[in-house]
Amino acid sequence: MEKGRSGWLINLFDVKQIFYILFILWGLCSLTSGCRKKNDPLFDGVNCTGNCFILTGTLIDSAAVTGISGARLQFYFNEFRGGTFGAKRILLGQTTSSSTGQYQFRFDGSRFARVSGWYSAEAYKDDLFNHPLTTNEVAVFDLDSSHYNIPFVQQLTLFRPATLKIRVIASTVTNFQFLTVSYGYGKGGVGLC
Repeated sequence: MEKGRSGWLINLFDVKQIFYILFILWGLCSLTSGCRKKNDPLFDGVNCTGNCFILTGTLIDSAAVTGISGARLQFYFNEFRGGTFGAKRILLGQTTSSSTGQYQFRFDGSRFARVSGWYSAEAYKDDLFNHPLTTNEVAVFDLDSSHYNIPFVQQLTLFRPATLKIRVIASTVTNFQFLTVSYGYGKGGVGLC
């Protein structure tokens, strides 16, 4: 009886050792392959050889109709995951617009060639925005291998926040029950209607 019990303890000791060894190996693998933080960019935006996407254009102030200098532009790959969980956003990198509002960002396009998803850009400068719902998102890019090493030119627009005062003057006495004002931004909207 004592002999069977010691064999069981030895087997239990072996299982614990195997578990600890596997745990240490898992930890070492995680450290060597997973040290990139979520917000670390994959690319510097300048250096690229081979199958490069070249995103370029001007960031425009809609009110002044001039380029916006010193704006920070961030570029993302949005990996489609399906279902209700949306997309995994991967920061490709960032750049800053020049004194005339010009921007350029280069990155290896083959990195996500076999992954389902889309590219997007966000722009940040003071309180400027692009759309009330997606404040900083300025573009969605549908890029494929036909765009390798060819500049993909986009003019991106930001708007200034404004407060509007509307005064309604009626020539006769009118009892309004309600008044509707519509507005729109960007390429699809023209302002107040």
